Amino acid sequence: MIQRHRQTPRHGAQGRRRAARWHGFTLLEVMLASTILLGAVIVLGELAHLGIRNAAAARDLTTAEFLCRGTMNEITSGILPADEVESAVVTSAPGWVYSVEVVPLEHAGLSSLRVTVAQDLPEEKRPITFSLFRWVPAELDRSSANAVGTLGSGTDYGARAGGTNNSGAPTTATPSGTRGAP
Repeated sequence: MIQRHRQTPRHGAQGRRRAARWHGFTLLEVMLASTILLGAVIVLGELAHLGIRNAAAARDLTTAEFLCRGTMNEITSGILPADEVESAVVTSAPGWVYSVEVVPLEHAGLSSLRVTVAQDLPEEKRPITFSLFRWVPAELDRSSANAVGTLGSGTDYGARAGGTNNSGAPTTATPSGTRGAP
């Protein structure tokens, strides 16, 4: 004798509960998805903040480089004296200061001219600084008026490390003090 199992119809209350349970998300699934979404938003927000902070640091470093090149060119052209200066305000850019250091070299007739531009901020705020070195005739550090025109004219293409300026004298650029996470 063959017995058949009786199947319960899906129309009853128990069948409706089972069918309804599979049509939507559970509270646990919704909370898990919300947590994942919140975590992704937090990570993306932090990345955007990091990008904005690094863009500001790059902007400030570029500004420091332009101001440093301008100050170096003013000194070598005789507009500014080639005297040692510590934390003088850059007149064209408030909030920035420059320092000048002149060191005689062992080579006859040459001096190392170092110009450093920095933000006028306390050290704990990690100000951006940028320095340029250039070898100049020794007369430049004694009398800027005599040095006008001795270095050539035109754009200074040699501010990269190991380059030369228009007169063939080596120049070096050194950025420092970038803002980043401590």
